[in-house]
Amino acid sequence: TGSSSCSICSAGQFTSGSGAPNCSSCVAGQYNNASGSSSCISCSPGTFMNTTGSSLCSICAAGQYSTQGSSYCSSCSTGQYNSAPGSPLCNLCSAGAYSSLTGSSSCSVCSAGQFSSGSGSSGCSSCIAGEYSSMSGLVSCIPCSAGTFANKTGSSSCIICATGQYASGSGFPNCSSCVPGLYNSKSGSYNCTPCSAGTYTKEIGSTVCSICAAGLYSTVSGASSASTCTPCYPGSFSISNEGSCRNCPSGTYSSIEGASYCIACAAGKYNSDEGASALESCIDCQPGFFSSSPGLPNCTSCAAGWYSNISGASVCPQ
Repeated sequence: TGSSSCSICSAGQFTSGSGAPNCSSCVAGQYNNASGSSSCISCSPGTFMNTTGSSLCSICAAGQYSTQGSSYCSSCSTGQYNSAPGSPLCNLCSAGAYSSLTGSSSCSVCSAGQFSSGSGSSGCSSCIAGEYSSMSGLVSCIPCSAGTFANKTGSSSCIICATGQYASGSGFPNCSSCVPGLYNSKSGSYNCTPCSAGTYTKEIGSTVCSICAAGLYSTVSGASSASTCTPCYPGSFSISNEGSCRNCPSGTYSSIEGASYCIACAAGKYNSDEGASALESCIDCQPGFFSSSPGLPNCTSCAAGWYSNISGASVCPQ
């Protein structure tokens, strides 16, 4: 009472009307920076003030944000960040990155073997078995190509199938072994090859096929047992790894099953037919003819001045 003049409100204070007995302090979240103010100003987004009577607002730190008139800053949620102080909002981590903590000022990149497919991730997912990622920051994993596999989650590379194994398509968690009758001799194969005629394999995961022995043959492709190797019939023979038997050539014979070679007719004899199966197929040369060495298909007539008066001659005397 009895004042001869009015006092001016300080910065951080105000009076909203005339006749005020005193000044009011700006509430938390507001300020004014000029004396003699009739109102306070709300703190702008990205700033705050947590006390009354403030003449300015404080800036929110990186990893935090605030809306207009805030008395405090909020931390960015997981999957979000901001890198600059005074931000009014937080940004979503991009696909391939994440933030697992609140109040992050940056996002971390997903490691090799992991991915995040969308924005705003709080963590990365591991690649499933059969897929991989060889680089950091990927948004998806890549299926292993045919002939390769990944047998665990979180793989950064695929493994090549060993010989005797295969993976027929993409995205396989493991390789399959070749079944009996099939093989492969190269690593990284996407299929197995049938054993050719004259060979077989009875094992799982074979890298080679076994060969039918000499004197035996097999017409079966993809044979899984030695029982498919069949003895050659009389009058024929085979060397090893044959899909069929060969007829004994003229001048020879074979009288047994499973022959690996044919026997030559003796000198003085001949045989003009293929596939002979008995010694009796070797015929004596007639008188006037001879055969000088074993295994001949025919006899030769004696030259002029030479003769042979017996059957089965190997020479013609003068």
